[in-house]
Amino acid sequence: MTLPLHKLVDSRYIPTKLIGSGGMADIYAANDTYCHKAVALKIIKDQFVDNDIEYERFKNEARFVSMFSHSHIIKIYNIGFYFGKMFISYELMNGKTLKDVLDERGRLSPEEAVEYMLQILSATKHIHERGVIHNDLKPDNLEKMADDNIKLIDFGIASHIGEDFSGKTVASISYAAPEVLSNKLYTVQSDIYSLGVILFELLTGKTPYRKENSQEEIKAHLLEEVPSISKYVSLRNYSDFDHVIKKATSHSLKQRYVNDDEFINDLTKIKKGDSLKKKSLLEILFRK
Repeated sequence: MTLPLHKLVDSRYIPTKLIGSGGMADIYAANDTYCHKAVALKIIKDQFVDNDIEYERFKNEARFVSMFSHSHIIKIYNIGFYFGKMFISYELMNGKTLKDVLDERGRLSPEEAVEYMLQILSATKHIHERGVIHNDLKPDNLEKMADDNIKLIDFGIASHIGEDFSGKTVASISYAAPEVLSNKLYTVQSDIYSLGVILFELLTGKTPYRKENSQEEIKAHLLEEVPSISKYVSLRNYSDFDHVIKKATSHSLKQRYVNDDEFINDLTKIKKGDSLKKKSLLEILFRK
């Protein structure tokens, strides 16, 4: 459903420009006449208005985002209706997604990758501690603002920890954990797996498993380990990044990071210039 430009909507908003169009929704820049500020309005597309599954996903995003108040998570201001159909009022973004950044630049410097990942992990720690799993972490759903602040967006398929996901479609195969692809088992650790893939992509400009079709890619996620980043880039401390990525994407949940703090701690050590080799040896001895 489209919104009329330069006309009052829901007795409050004046849409000024269509600024984005995703898979199921359009996004407009608008003026909020109550609060006298610029906002973004997101409304479901016409072809999905009568699609119960997509409309539920749209409502799901509003429910979950409204639960959070965090500097690295998109802010929701209000819910409105236009001819009986819901739209969401968000903070107006002034940046681009990390996917756009990677498309433009190829890959990021290690310093940028670590800094952005620490911001992202701050956001995922916040939602995980409140019993929520994002379930669709990928560069497309991470907005880089003009001031280099990263915002986590798109909670359309987020869920509460322990929620039954059987029968639902996996959103993004390239970032999905093996247990998600095989059993639809979504947990904090499946989000962490996705974060490990994102770190790999920020450093190399590629996802780990580049296959000819989705079935081959799924097979790779289930059977293959993530390759060393040294296959694609030459970094002085590549082994430390390999350690973190392999910990985040381990097929064994016992070997994978249990929570965001473990991931954050290792990235913080890399940021400080500390080597992780000693810790890696201890884990080989004590966490088999």
